[in-house]
Amino acid sequence: MAGPAPAFAGETAMMEAQAPLIVTDIAGREVKLNAPVKRMLLGEGRQLYLIASLEPEDPLARIVAWRNDLI
Repeated sequence: MAGPAPAFAGETAMMEAQAPLIVTDIAGREVKLNAPVKRMLLGEGRQLYLIASLEPEDPLARIVAWRNDLI
């Protein structure tokens, strides 16, 4: 498990450097991002665990809001 952690850290930095980035949401809609993501709203508070694995140094740095379902 120690091996994948550096890969995630590198992927985060690499994702910031790439533009434009096209992502597809769960409904199949495509969204084009022309700049690095600066702020995020989590549709579910439980997604914070995923963000923490991608941004281990400061997972809350870009989060501006989340649903009130984090228990």
